[in-house]
Amino acid sequence: IVQPDLRRMGGPTALLEIAAMAEAFRRPYASHGSNAAHLSVMACAPTAIYAETGLIGPGSAMRLEDGCVLLPQGPGLSW
Repeated sequence: IVQPDLRRMGGPTALLEIAAMAEAFRRPYASHGSNAAHLSVMACAPTAIYAETGLIGPGSAMRLEDGCVLLPQGPGLSW
């Protein structure tokens, strides 16, 4: 499993490159941490399998539905 971290890997563009390499080598892609930017990149990753996240507290913009984290709906990399 390829598991890059947005904060340590060079930002969204680097993550998209890693997602493309994961696809080329038929390796699953999972996030290391989850925020709106990372989820947006994962939506473009054909081999994405899961988003790692901690507890989602009350009032959080991140939501679970049927065991899945919903993608951000706002413009840009925000909720």
